[in-house]
Amino acid sequence: MKFKNIVPTLLLIVSATASAATLEGKAIRVIDGDTIVVLSEAHHKYRVRLANIDCPEKRQPWGNKAKRATSKLVGNKPVVVEWQKLDRYSRLIVSTWEGSNPQLQLEAFSLLV
Repeated sequence: MKFKNIVPTLLLIVSATASAATLEGKAIRVIDGDTIVVLSEAHHKYRVRLANIDCPEKRQPWGNKAKRATSKLVGNKPVVVEWQKLDRYSRLIVSTWEGSNPQLQLEAFSLLV
């Protein structure tokens, strides 16, 4: 991870309390079915991993379908992410949504894949 990416992540960690921290931005890239890149309002990029979603990787069977399904839900759209921790790859572990009903969208996504 480059140094310029560490500072915004550390700022988010410091600002987080015992409850979830919130990040607002735009989903600018879908890596695969369960990982996206969010551009914050302050123009910092964060790689985020969708909590409780386990999709095939890009090169696995159904990997491209999972990526397309995630792209339809959040790709190039405003998102709000709530997160509590980083994973071993320094990704924010999040529940993410666009609009007002995140759980419904995540359930719809899980049915597609």
